[in-house]
This record gives sequence, structure tokens and C-alpha cells, in this order.
Amino acid sequence: MIRVMAPSPTVLGGYLDFTYAMQRTTLPASLRNQLALIVAEATGSRYFLALAEALGRRDGLGAQDIAAARRAESRDPGARAALRFAATMVQERGHLPTDEAAALRQAGFSDEQLVEIVALVGLNVFGSYFNLALGLGPTV
Repeated sequence: MIRVMAPSPTVLGGYLDFTYAMQRTTLPASLRNQLALIVAEATGSRYFLALAEALGRRDGLGAQDIAAARRAESRDPGARAALRFAATMVQERGHLPTDEAAALRQAGFSDEQLVEIVALVGLNVFGSYFNLALGLGPTV
């Protein structure tokens, strides 16, 4: 994907900067990976699904955790709330009722983390759509 973005230094730089910034969120790597999994599942991006699975395994997610995240499920109630929020956000193309954000707050997420979840979903949607639009497969 990076190679395909390379003809546009603006797109490549923006994507890489955003990606690196999102690695510094207050959210744990496991949740960031779970969010990537549900977004890839919801958008149908095989490339991003393969990438999210590999990164999830690297960061300690087991096969059951990965399968559950793809269904917006988790044994952790906070992660489950974040995954359901992300799945709804993708399905509804961002048009969420205000009670969706309230549910995340009730699950223990701060406003900072709520913003980070929305940003991570956006980043992963961009990557998924980029790959889908250009017909990139899992090995690109």
C-alpha cells in the first residue's frame, strides 16, 4: 500500500504521520488492533484484515480474541463497547446518535479516548477504502 501511495508525497506523508500519531494514543495496542479488525471486517478489506490480524497476534491477541473482535465482541466490557461503537460508526457512515458516545463514556472511556477511537476508525476506514478502491490484495 505504501508503494502505491508513493507517487503522492502528500498522501503518503499524511497517512504515515496519522498512523504514527495514532500509535501514541492513550488506548492500549490490543484495543487499537481490535478496532482495526472490526473496521476491516465492516469494510470488507481483505488486505487490512490480514494486516490487523498479523499486528494483533504480534501484540498478544489470540485467535479467539481476533475472531471475537471481527464480530465486535470481547471478553472485556470496555473493549466490547468500543468495538460496537466502531462497527456502528462504519455501518452508519458516522451518523451516530448521541447515546453512542454516552455509552462509551459509561464504559469508562474519557473524552480523549473517545476522540482517539473516532480517529482510529477514520484512519482504518481510509486505509481499507484506499486498498479496496485500487484493488490491492493481502500481499501488496
